[in-house]
Amino acid sequence: MFPTSTGSATFSADALLKADRPQPRPLWLQALLFGAVFLLLQSGFGALRGTWVERLAIDTVTVKSAAWSFRALTPEVAVEAVGTRLKAPGGGINIINGCEGTEVLFLLYAAFVAALLP
Repeated sequence: MFPTSTGSATFSADALLKADRPQPRPLWLQALLFGAVFLLLQSGFGALRGTWVERLAIDTVTVKSAAWSFRALTPEVAVEAVGTRLKAPGGGINIINGCEGTEVLFLLYAAFVAALLP
């Protein structure tokens, strides 16, 4: 509520929106935060190569969920998850480190952090 020249109080949506909006961070600071978060996530996952974390990310999260999705969408194709491989009649695919999509997720997480943190 804001006083007017007549002495009564009125609501102004524009004034309320402007008053509650935080000042945006400078672009260079957002870019620096984005790069730092991405570098931290990427180097952290790189340091865990060959460990149970990598096997969890590739074997369980990526391969098993992809096999489940294939079976749900096309039940006539018998796709099964075997380690890092998706096997199906007539072919298959081997998902190796670097092909599991973690880099894309890290880019997305870094963008959210840089854009949404106050």
